[in-house]
Amino acid sequence: MRRVPLDNVKHRDLRVATAYGVQYGDDARVVAVVPQEFRKLVAEYPVFLAKDPRTGRFNFIVLLGLDQEENLFLDGPRWDAQYVPLNARRGPFVVGRASTGQGDANAATIVHIDLDSRRIQQTNGEPLFREDGTQTPYLQGVGSVLAELMVGIDTARSLLGKLELHDLIEPVQIHGRLADGTEFAPDGLYTIHEQRLRDLSAESIVELHRAGYLEQMYLVIASLQRVADLVSRKNRRLSR
Repeated sequence: MRRVPLDNVKHRDLRVATAYGVQYGDDARVVAVVPQEFRKLVAEYPVFLAKDPRTGRFNFIVLLGLDQEENLFLDGPRWDAQYVPLNARRGPFVVGRASTGQGDANAATIVHIDLDSRRIQQTNGEPLFREDGTQTPYLQGVGSVLAELMVGIDTARSLLGKLELHDLIEPVQIHGRLADGTEFAPDGLYTIHEQRLRDLSAESIVELHRAGYLEQMYLVIASLQRVADLVSRKNRRLSR
């Protein structure tokens, strides 16, 4: 991974492949999501929590497949869903910070590009800049995605803090048998303990509701119903 600040001179000729596919690393079983997406996500994906193996901290994720390196929403170059998670749409771009030399609190946020990404092209794909150096509509759209993610990351951090404060995170095991007899049991998944949530004091419930966290918690719980849809997708794929 080689992330560098995006520059309209150095990178004026770069293009980005916007199709989806295994060749671009889109076969991951999970993708990180943020609370602002929950309303759209729960119509199609099961939302869980998972620990970052590097930090041990929890993140929100959606489960895309039942096996390792499996994304059941991939259909050739297409993502077969009404809504595609923000992290799957940002391509090779991330938001980074440019230090001012006065500490992280004063660091400006700027867009970085991963020059090692398999999506980077020289001749095909979407251009990043016009001839005059201004951003193309594609890059402007990426900027909007990154802005949503930045806000969402802050919200996720606060929501996760409340879940840990009230001891509402619990491991969950989903398992079953596919049409061909194969068993599945993805590991490392966590969800929100519904009974403990119900048992919170009225004061805590009101606090969570006013902050918008209560709705987000119940959206995560409700999304578990989407596991059955994943199984259906897998069975359809096996029957081809």
